[in-house]
Amino acid sequence: MRFQRQLLIALATTVVAACAKDVKGVSNVGDIPPLAYVRYLNAVSDTLGTDFRSIDHLTYAQPFLATPYRAMGYGGYQGYAAGSHKIRVFPNSTNIAVTSSWFVDTTLTFTANTYYTIVHVGLGRGTGTAKQGLMVFADTFPAQSTTNVSYRVWNVGNDLGAVDVYATAATTDALPGTATFSNVAYKARSAYVSRAAGPLALRVFATGTTTPALISATMNTGTAGTTSVDPIGGAGVAGTIATAMIYSKTTCTTAADCTARGITLVAAPSIVWWNDVQPPRTTSP
Repeated sequence: MRFQRQLLIALATTVVAACAKDVKGVSNVGDIPPLAYVRYLNAVSDTLGTDFRSIDHLTYAQPFLATPYRAMGYGGYQGYAAGSHKIRVFPNSTNIAVTSSWFVDTTLTFTANTYYTIVHVGLGRGTGTAKQGLMVFADTFPAQSTTNVSYRVWNVGNDLGAVDVYATAATTDALPGTATFSNVAYKARSAYVSRAAGPLALRVFATGTTTPALISATMNTGTAGTTSVDPIGGAGVAGTIATAMIYSKTTCTTAADCTARGITLVAAPSIVWWNDVQPPRTTSP
């Protein structure tokens, strides 16, 4: 299995950049420490882009900088030295008055050869249960298939409530009798399900309803591999393992309001697909 990752090598510049799982672990040679693999996603809908930093490590702790809403920092899983990391998440800005404060100040511990997804959720200006914070999950992936794709949904829409999600080949198809994913609460992620490689569309509804659709979204097809180019994951490429991340609209309601706050307007809830595991390679290693 292919994992996208990047390893920051001591006394050198970064090497190996990628986006999803490639191999399980690495051989720890030379001065490379045991590594975990970490990715960071920004789901805070009311603030600037964010900077995720391990402030007590100079190497093997790739920062995720200027990560905007609905984005994944620096392309995917990155090699982090196993063990404890002092983590701070800052608003991204050139204004020192802004960057002298931070959203998150915490310590995270990563286990070698484990893959982690960290999602920054909530509202930067929120309080109580709406307040922003980090969700940290150790990722466990299903086995890859030669005929199917596997996918799950993850609800990080802070104003959507619980949702039902229906999977069909197209957004115009009749809905099946039961939801593919039922009552997915805010901050919850489903188990993976599998279906034959081919067109895949998701429609999202408030739990217990089938109208109106809050979101209708089609997964990208992907690109089949050849002997010279490895495949890119998508609904049409067997072996793909992916997450459909469900996001809210931005809390700023007009383009002018968003611009004044340094935020890109997202006018409606949406799904962004993230490849967790790329299809098996078709080129020689």
